[in-house]
Amino acid sequence: MSPSLSLSVTLTLGIRVLDEENTTQPPMEVLMEAMEFRERLSEATDSGALGAIQQEAQGLANDVIGLMDQSWKAKDFDRLAELTLRLRYLARAVEEAGEAQARMEREAFAKAQG
Repeated sequence: MSPSLSLSVTLTLGIRVLDEENTTQPPMEVLMEAMEFRERLSEATDSGALGAIQQEAQGLANDVIGLMDQSWKAKDFDRLAELTLRLRYLARAVEEAGEAQARMEREAFAKAQG
């Protein structure tokens, strides 16, 4: 999916997902996946574990983008809206893992410095 098409889809679906009349709720499996990532992030004890979580979430996000492309081509906009929600949760997991990894590395550096 081209960047301009991605932006168009995101804007269109963002309106569709957030429309007050459309009370689209994330499917339970999306919420469970997000909770599992958060739990794993909170339990990670080293930078390597956080990096692995980040890579896993990024890989799943890439898979979702492929599914979004298929849904777009099939004009399955309900599925596309659902996938957009999942992508938002996965993007948040990638971001949180990166932030936690950077924080852990700063703390290790500060500890090593004295």
